[in-house]
Amino acid sequence: LDLTESQLYSLSPGTQATLDELSEPVELTLFYSRDAATPLPQLQAYAARVREMLQSFQARSHGRVRFVEINVEAFSEQEDAAVENGIEPFRPFEGADPIYFGLTGANAIDDKRTIGLFDPQREAFLEYEITRLIYELEHPNRTRVGLITSLPIDPAAAADPQFAAAGQSLFATEMGRLLDVVKLAPDFSEIPDVDVLAIIHPGSLSPAQSFAIDQFILRKGRAFIALDPASLSAQQAAGGFDPFSPAGPAPTASTLEPLLGRWGVAMTPSVVLDLEGALPVQVQDENGQVSQAPQPLFFAVPAAQLDRQDLMTAPLQRGINFGLAGGLTWSERDGIEIRALVRTSGRTMRMPAAEAMARPSPLDILRTWPQAGGRIETVALRISGNLETAFPDGRPEAAPVFVDPSAPAPAPLQPTEAVPVLTRSATPAELVIVSDVDFLTDDFYVDQSRAPAADNAAFALNAIDVLGGSSALVSLRSRAPSL
Repeated sequence: LDLTESQLYSLSPGTQATLDELSEPVELTLFYSRDAATPLPQLQAYAARVREMLQSFQARSHGRVRFVEINVEAFSEQEDAAVENGIEPFRPFEGADPIYFGLTGANAIDDKRTIGLFDPQREAFLEYEITRLIYELEHPNRTRVGLITSLPIDPAAAADPQFAAAGQSLFATEMGRLLDVVKLAPDFSEIPDVDVLAIIHPGSLSPAQSFAIDQFILRKGRAFIALDPASLSAQQAAGGFDPFSPAGPAPTASTLEPLLGRWGVAMTPSVVLDLEGALPVQVQDENGQVSQAPQPLFFAVPAAQLDRQDLMTAPLQRGINFGLAGGLTWSERDGIEIRALVRTSGRTMRMPAAEAMARPSPLDILRTWPQAGGRIETVALRISGNLETAFPDGRPEAAPVFVDPSAPAPAPLQPTEAVPVLTRSATPAELVIVSDVDFLTDDFYVDQSRAPAADNAAFALNAIDVLGGSSALVSLRSRAPSL
C-alpha cells in the first residue's frame, strides 16, 4: 500500500508493461560511494530514493530484474569496475574523494547500458531513465527514422567522418550519430519499415504520398512533424528571392493537408511575433548609428513556458529559439488529446508571411506594435489518441503515366500481398507538430564554438527518441520530486 502523496513507490503502468514484456532476465547494478557521500545529506537522500526505486523495479518484475548495489571505495577493485562500466565520478569540492553514483544494466547475452551519473536535479525523470535502460536491453537496435524533407538535411552524410564538414547542421549531425535515418527520395511512393517518421518542411506532396503518410500514422502512430509558414532556411536553400526570376520566389511555406485538418489541427498562414522573448539583432537607425534592438520575428521561449510534465520538454533548461514561426490551433476531437508543449508569452502579434520574409527592421515593427491585445500562441504541440483517415474514400487514383508506344513492353509485375487500407488507428497515435523549421538551423542556437546555446536540437531529438520507444515508454510522464 503506497500512501505517499506523489505515489513515490508505485511504478507507472508504462513501466509495469515494459517489465512484463521482458523475454530474458536483466541485472541492474548500482555503483554508489556511500562513505564519500556521507558529508552530503541531500545526495544521501536521493541515493535512498534511487535505491528504493530500483527495489520497486525488482519487486514488480516477478524475477525478471535482479538488483545489486556495489559500495565504491577509492583505489579499490570496485572503483576499477565502476570506471570500466562507464560510471562518471564527480568531486563535490576540490580535494574530495571521487563519488560514483550511476547504474549499469546487463542482459543474459551481456549487452550493457549505462546511466553514468544520477543527477538529483533530474529526479522527475528517474523512472523514465531506468525504464528506458531496461527497454534498450530488450531492444538493442537504434531507432529507425524515415525522413521526409525538402531541405538539404542529410544525417547519413553528417554522420560520416569523411563528409562531416559538408555544411550539415549540428542537428543533422546528431541525428545521424544517434539514430538510424533513412531519407526518402522526393518521389517516394511508400514509407519503409521505420519506427518514427520525421517530416521536416516537406515539399509539394502528391495525393498518393499524403495517403502513404496517412496510412503509416494510422498503422505505426509515431511522427515528428515540423512545418513552417515562412522558412528562411528554405529560401536560403533555394538561392534566395530573385524579383527578376520568372519562376518567382522560392517555396518557403509547407503544410500537411488534408491530414492536419482531419486531426483537428491548423497552422496559421501568418507569422507569430513575440516581443517579450524577442532576440537581439544589430540595427542601424536613421542617423547611421549601429546598436542592438529586440527582433520579435526571432524569439526565445524560456524553459518555464515549456510543458514541465511531458518528457519531451521537461528536461530542457535553456529554452528554445524560433524564427518566423506560425501559430497552432486545434479543435476538440473524440478520442484525441492535444497538449501544448511550447507556448509564447502573451505579448504577441501576427504578420503576413510575405511581409515577415522581407525581415522588416525591429525598429519599424516596434513603432507599429499594438498597445493592447496579444495572445499566448502555441508553436509546438503533442497529439495522442486514435485518429481517422484523411482519405475516407480510399486510396487516391494514381496520376496517369505517359507510355512511349515505341518502347518495349515492360516485364509483368509479380503479384504482391495487398496491405489493407486503414480507416482508423491500429496503434494509438503519438505525434509532435512544430510550426517552425528554422529553429533546427545552426544560426538560431549554435554559438561560434559550435556548442548549443539553446535546446533547439535537444527538443527535436528528445521528441524523436521518446516517440521511438514502445507505447509503454511513450506513455510515461515526469514525476513529482520526493524531496
